[in-house]
Amino acid sequence: MHIPVINSAKEGKSWNFKPIFRYIEPYVQSADYAVANLETTLCGTDNGYKYQGWPNFNCPDNIATDTFAVGFDMLLTANNHCHDTKVVGLNRTLDVLTETGIASLGTRHTPEDPDYAVVEISGIKIGMTAFTYEGDDGDPNTVNINGNPCSAQAAGMINSFDYTNLDAFYTRLQGQMDGMRAQGAEAIVVFLHWGWEYFRTPNEQQRTIAQALCDMGVDVIVG
Repeated sequence: MHIPVINSAKEGKSWNFKPIFRYIEPYVQSADYAVANLETTLCGTDNGYKYQGWPNFNCPDNIATDTFAVGFDMLLTANNHCHDTKVVGLNRTLDVLTETGIASLGTRHTPEDPDYAVVEISGIKIGMTAFTYEGDDGDPNTVNINGNPCSAQAAGMINSFDYTNLDAFYTRLQGQMDGMRAQGAEAIVVFLHWGWEYFRTPNEQQRTIAQALCDMGVDVIVG
């Protein structure tokens, strides 16, 4: 949600993002369950932040209501910009999505909240989880998202993985998968925010991770 996109949706004192979906809306509405990546925060402008794009994204709430209106069922909130407006943005984004009626996946209010979802779609229970990569700050004991070091509170709110400590990622994912199956999941989908920006082919690290997830029994990987 770069600032030219936000500005293009300005209508008087509000914003209308529906036109940016006009070519895909029929496909979204025809899907049994439609998911998109929300690569921005919804922090509002009452918390010391302004609406802006790169490097610290913050978008008007209308993006949530408009994605819901065109037929999306879930928005992924685990990505490298989810922490751009810190804990206040993490929390308010989830609040806005809940009020809108659209599901979210990848971040949560507290570490104790569920970090995955099991959704019944056309009579089939699908287990889903979403993760984002962490920035490389040289410290495996800290979480860094988009160059913004996370507090302990924020780190516990985000599903993230460290490229330098994949065993920890696999262990956490296995625990999620066990929980999904205990809730009756018949298939498992993992959404991963990963890879090299502006490259259209997977790198070797992605291939390695993908194979490991397949070996664990993941049915679908959406990168």
